[in-house]
Amino acid sequence: MSITIVMPVLGRPLFTLRSLWYLNSIGLPWKVIVADGGNYRAIRRILGDKGNFPNLDLTYFRSPDVDVRAYYRKCLAAVRMAETPYVQILDNDDFITINALKTMAAFLDAHPDHSAVGGIVSNVHIGKSARRDGIRFVQGPADRWTVMYDPKFLEQSTAAERVGQHLSRYFPTYYSLHRKQAKADAYDFLVRTGIRDLPLHEIFLSLHTLLSGKITTICSTVGYLRQANSSEAHATVRPWPHRILQDAWQSDFRSAVEEFARTMHALEPSTSLAAARDLLQDRIGWFISTVSTGSAYHGSRPDALEAMLAELKGYGATDQDCAALVSDWIPVIGCLDSAEFRRFLAAEAGDLLALWKLQHLPDRVWAAWKNSAIGRSLRHK
Repeated sequence: MSITIVMPVLGRPLFTLRSLWYLNSIGLPWKVIVADGGNYRAIRRILGDKGNFPNLDLTYFRSPDVDVRAYYRKCLAAVRMAETPYVQILDNDDFITINALKTMAAFLDAHPDHSAVGGIVSNVHIGKSARRDGIRFVQGPADRWTVMYDPKFLEQSTAAERVGQHLSRYFPTYYSLHRKQAKADAYDFLVRTGIRDLPLHEIFLSLHTLLSGKITTICSTVGYLRQANSSEAHATVRPWPHRILQDAWQSDFRSAVEEFARTMHALEPSTSLAAARDLLQDRIGWFISTVSTGSAYHGSRPDALEAMLAELKGYGATDQDCAALVSDWIPVIGCLDSAEFRRFLAAEAGDLLALWKLQHLPDRVWAAWKNSAIGRSLRHK
């Protein structure tokens, strides 16, 4: 067993249960570590019963996300718990497949100079379910598909060249399969710097991984399948131009650049401390602008699965590759419309299901309810 799946979670308990249900259904052959920063007693109860996910080698621990540094410490602890050479971070609203991970692990086995490898990153869009018992955002028909980013190849011989190339066009290596030590080192960097801006922390996660080795994309497979329009991590984050004018953001940025430059120089003395610092300061402003304007993303619009497969063929995927991908996604599509999963929630997580539905009432109704005595009690059951 060469891979460990690390799932950092805070809220969205139904997504956590859906993700574990899916992984259990495909018989995932690797350990899953759920690092919970939230406080849902129902999650602790359900995950504590091995009978709920009998096909999973599951480890659960709770470490409250009281601030961003606590979140980084939680992620670092989870990565360090892994007893395998490779680690895959999995957000609880997204999907991975066994075959893609095997392909990427085989690549890392054969390429010791690479710190991480990914496949194409794609999105699945969930339409509104016609079922009366459907669960908004959690279940529904997988009716549209998208390639999220163009592939990226960061295989230059020096860390400075790789960092410079990465800063020429955004691509999130967050979704790649990483060597355990490279991922641990990156999270340790975040613990030390305490970057408070979530998008900025993701940038430096990628940059730090490039210090450990090369990163590339295998274009014949989809390494990570995201659910579109479900992310909450950045939902309350103001646009870049508003944030970078704040003293806290600028302080975070300066300290991160300084620490990163020192780390780069120590690992690669041929790059001077001043050169490493200048590289980041010169390039990262343009890099951030590509994210803030949306130009970082792939230009395709959500469409039928066949349209996305045609795009993948443009990257070099064969007909056989595409057929294998469709086969891998059948369990994903099934999970998104599983009556058995809905029955599981009704039986084991009725309080969480009720809470989820209440949260999607009009804002005023939800605010009044959650501050009531019953609401406060239910949220922590």
